[in-house]
Amino acid sequence: MRRPATLFALLLCVILVGCSMDYSTDRYVEQDGVIYYTSSREKVCFADGAFTWDGDADHMEIVIPDTVAGYRVTALGGYLGRGLPCPFQLVMPVGSVDVPEGAPVRDLVFTLRLGRYVEEINSAAGGEVYLLDGEYVRPVFYVICDENNPHFRSVDGALYTAGGQPVAICGSPEE
Repeated sequence: MRRPATLFALLLCVILVGCSMDYSTDRYVEQDGVIYYTSSREKVCFADGAFTWDGDADHMEIVIPDTVAGYRVTALGGYLGRGLPCPFQLVMPVGSVDVPEGAPVRDLVFTLRLGRYVEEINSAAGGEVYLLDGEYVRPVFYVICDENNPHFRSVDGALYTAGGQPVAICGSPEE
């Protein structure tokens, strides 16, 4: 009688352990300034929040492709190991600052192109302001979603679910 119970418990453990996506910090691909953590079991990956802008106005487009090194890109941000959050966010070349009352703040618009397989958004909150070349700026994303993506669509730079609900991406234009 003990043997079936032991086998059942062992089988349950194997199933529960096998349910994780198995993203690990030692399995990643870097492409065009973005780090993608991969799951070899699922052959998918997510775009990490490690896109660091170099301050060059010619480098303000982030392309999240359909695939990277044979892995489908299914998420912006995700979780490593047993749940370490790894949100998608833009890293600026300077630290954020407090804005003096009445000082003008200009939106610094980045283009974010999402591939057709992205089905999940795990992004960090935006809204931080930076002092860049003597001007207060707030980075925002103008989102362009692949028209073949069944989960999301973009309208005038804003991201929506396929059902029409707005989706916040750290600093995306507000309605």
